[in-house]
Amino acid sequence: QSEGVDCLPLNVNKVLSLSPMTSQFYLAIGQPSVVRISLFEDFMLGDIAGMEERLDAVNAGVREIDIQSGSAMSIGFELLLQVDPEVIISEMNSAEMNKAIETVAPVVVLDGSASWKSNMLKAGEIVGEEDTAAEMLAAYEDRVEILRSQFDDPSDITISRVALAEGRNTILFPAHFAGQIISDVGFSFPEHQLALLEDSPDMLAMDVSAERMDLLDGD
Repeated sequence: QSEGVDCLPLNVNKVLSLSPMTSQFYLAIGQPSVVRISLFEDFMLGDIAGMEERLDAVNAGVREIDIQSGSAMSIGFELLLQVDPEVIISEMNSAEMNKAIETVAPVVVLDGSASWKSNMLKAGEIVGEEDTAAEMLAAYEDRVEILRSQFDDPSDITISRVALAEGRNTILFPAHFAGQIISDVGFSFPEHQLALLEDSPDMLAMDVSAERMDLLDGD
């Protein structure tokens, strides 16, 4: 049983993934699915050999799912019906939107604040690839251990994970996907950033003004 649905079809072949992490997992294992191309085009298509072909194969002939950014994501329902997925995976907090897309297929709502590892296992479970997901996580843990062993004490090193764009400077905190990896290796986060989380320990990110660029500092 998954949040948002009471049951899922057996032998799921076509998944529509609105979750970046789940989309990447399905790309990695070649699971027939439909993913939002826009999740990848800006930072992956030009850098990873064969990614265009991989997306074409996984997307089963559908090159783009029409989603506009804004206060709430909206989906082109005509295209959604054309895709005809068996299961939709969502990370949207909008109960109204999730209820609307439930009219097309069962919706699994992942917890965006949960560990990426638990959501990856859930993604594997949905398509009967639990063992594959577990094996990939085991390989990840092995790589983490190798990296951790390169340092006498990784906690002595502070890592500041930031996203910089024109007019926007963003700190990514320990709860973020990248932050969880940094913590797994054993690195620390700058104390001045952790102080910002006193009232909201699960906060993923925060934009800071140019006047507070000092908050981006780390080793």
